[in-house]
Amino acid sequence: MNALKKKLKEMTPTALPNCYCCGRDTSGGAAGVSKKVKVDACHFCQRWVCNDCATKSFPFPVSSNDGSIMKGRICRVCESKFYIKQKLDEIFRNIDDKEKKGEKL
Repeated sequence: MNALKKKLKEMTPTALPNCYCCGRDTSGGAAGVSKKVKVDACHFCQRWVCNDCATKSFPFPVSSNDGSIMKGRICRVCESKFYIKQKLDEIFRNIDDKEKKGEKL
C-alpha cells in the first residue's frame, strides 16, 4: 500500500482538469464562475475523480502480505467494472455446473 500512496502523491490534479467519471470541471473554471471541486484519485485506476464519483471504499482483489484485506477508494467506473465481472463469473460458473450435470443449456 505504501507504493500506491507514493504514486498517488506524485500525481498532480492539473494532469486531468475534469473528473474521469462525470466529466465535471474540477479546476474551478473562470474566476467567479464555479468554485473548485475537491478531487481524489481512484485507488484502482489512479485517475482523478471528484468526491461525488468516489464515495465508496472497496477491497483490493489481492490481499496484503499479512493476509489482511486492504480497502481503497473506488470510482464509479471501476465499481461498475467489478460488478460486471462478478456477474459474468457467476454466469460462467452456472454454465459450467450445468455442463457437468449434463443439463441442456
